[in-house]
Amino acid sequence: MNRELPLLYACLALAGTIPFIAGAIGLSVGYSFLPLLGATVIAVSLYALVILSFMAGSQWGMFFIAPHPRRAWLLLWSNFVALSGWCLFLFTAPIIFILGLIILFSGMLFVDFFLQNLEITSRNYLGVRITATIITLIALGVIALNV
Repeated sequence: MNRELPLLYACLALAGTIPFIAGAIGLSVGYSFLPLLGATVIAVSLYALVILSFMAGSQWGMFFIAPHPRRAWLLLWSNFVALSGWCLFLFTAPIIFILGLIILFSGMLFVDFFLQNLEITSRNYLGVRITATIITLIALGVIALNV
């Protein structure tokens, strides 16, 4: 099996960080409201929820690549991540939600390290995930400082 990632995957994964970067820059320079989108922090938060849920679904699916009873925790973990993100968004202040995202995205990256060590994912995949996650975490940190 070819474990090389297509260039398109890397491009799309990195392009997915653009809304985080734009939100961080926008909030840093005082754009708290965006025409057509509304409050900047809400727009970025909703985008973050979509990405968080998508990535949790990806990790959920990793169980089925190499199913084993000892890896069933992936099913629980991914549901925990998605539901935690939504609960934080719905029931906490924006700063708590953003800090929660930082923790959840970081936790998902650690799981990706674990999956790569089990050779379920490739080094290329992990490299793209590290880059995209670091960019996202930095942007979320800047957003947290400006909420």
